[in-house]
Amino acid sequence: MNVWNGIGRITRDVELRFIAGSGKAVANGAIAVDKEGLSKDKREEMQAKGIPTADFPTFVVWGKNAENMAQLCKKRNTCIYYRVNSNKQLQDR
Repeated sequence: MNVWNGIGRITRDVELRFIAGSGKAVANGAIAVDKEGLSKDKREEMQAKGIPTADFPTFVVWGKNAENMAQLCKKRNTCIYYRVNSNKQLQDR
């Protein structure tokens, strides 16, 4: 299992939809997370060359958390991003 934590800003309003049949809520979006360890000079150099100084991971949230996130998290809000990657094949080992 991989775990990643980050703090960033939501790049667009969170999109909420409901799964047909089950009615389960699912929300998705993306956040901008500044790359760590960049000095001010290095960041300015990268910006001058047009190289991104942030990463833009996407996220998916399910259930009541999805509904809350869609209601409360709007574009440019700061949020804490906690990601757990789980792979069924890895769990079976």
